[in-house]
Amino acid sequence: MPIKSKNPSAQCQNKWEEARPPLHRDIDYLKACGIGPGLAFANSILKKNLSIGEIGLVPCAIGGTQISEWRRGGPLYEQLLSRAHAALQGGGIIRAILWYQVQVALASAEGPYIDDIRKAQLGIDLPNVKCVDAKGMKIGYDGLHLSTEGEVHVGQMMADAFAQFIA
Repeated sequence: MPIKSKNPSAQCQNKWEEARPPLHRDIDYLKACGIGPGLAFANSILKKNLSIGEIGLVPCAIGGTQISEWRRGGPLYEQLLSRAHAALQGGGIIRAILWYQVQVALASAEGPYIDDIRKAQLGIDLPNVKCVDAKGMKIGYDGLHLSTEGEVHVGQMMADAFAQFIA
C-alpha cells in the first residue's frame, strides 16, 4: 500500500517510497531515464482533490521496447503482472493503467501509418478506456522523446481523462 503522504508514492524494488523522477530507475537501469507522464499524472490528480486516498505509482516502463514485446506470457508482461501483484499487497487498489507507447512508433513510422494508428486509437469507444493524443507536443533534444514540458502536459491530460471516471 502506498505510504501515507500528501505526495504520490512509487513502487521501487517492490517497496513504497516517495515518488521522484525518474520513476522507473529500478527497472530500466541500462539507460539514463528521464521524465515521463506518471508523476505529473499523480500530482494533477492530487490537485483535483478527488478524495481517492493515497496515490501509488507502479512504474513498468522499459525504454526502446516495441508494443509486441509486451504480449501476454512474455517477460515484460510477466514483470508488469508481478509488480502489479506486489502493489496490491496490503490493500492497494489499481484504479488506472497508463499506457504510453508513442516515441518508438513515431521513429519507425512511414507514410500515413502513424495517422492511421492515431485515428484508430482516438476512435476507441470502450467503457473505462480513454486515449490522449501527444500530437503537437514539443519534441525533446533527441528528436524522439517529448520534451519535459510535453511529458508533463501528457500526464496532465491523462489526469483529466481519469478524472472523468471519478466525477
